Amino acid sequence: MSQYVQQSDLSGLIPAEFFTQALDDVNAGVIDNALFTKIATDASGVIDGLLGTRVSVPFQPDENGNYPPFVFNACKKLVAEQLYKRRGIADDKNPFTKECDTFRDLMNKMALGTVPIDPSIQRKDPSASIISERARTVPRGNIISC
Repeated sequence: MSQYVQQSDLSGLIPAEFFTQALDDVNAGVIDNALFTKIATDASGVIDGLLGTRVSVPFQPDENGNYPPFVFNACKKLVAEQLYKRRGIADDKNPFTKECDTFRDLMNKMALGTVPIDPSIQRKDPSASIISERARTVPRGNIISC
C-alpha cells in the first residue's frame, strides 16, 4: 500500500505538541511511528479508492520524489483530519473536516469524469469515442405486394 505523506510533511500544519499527543496512545510523550504510518497509509488508500476508478493507482512520485500536488495536499489534510479525530475532536470542531469534505467531493467528481484530473496523472483506460449518426433510410410508403 502506498503512503503519500511523511511525518515531516505535516510540520507547521499541526502544532508539534498536539501532533505528539495524537500519536501517543500510551502517554509516554513519544510519537508512535507505526501508528502514523497506518494513518498515512489509510489516508492514501482513501485517495486510491476514490480516484482508482479513473486513473492508475498507486500514484508514483516524479524524479524528485514528489507526488502530484493534488494527491499530496489531499493526503496531508486527510491525515490531519484523522489526527484530530483520534483525540476526540468532533467533525464540527475539526479544523480539517470541511476542507477534507471538499477534497472527497472533488475526487468523486474526478472519478466520474465531471472534473478534469491533473494532466500529469495518467488515466487508467484511454478515452473512447463513439461516432454515430442517424440512419439514412427512407420509408417505402404503401407498397402492395401480390
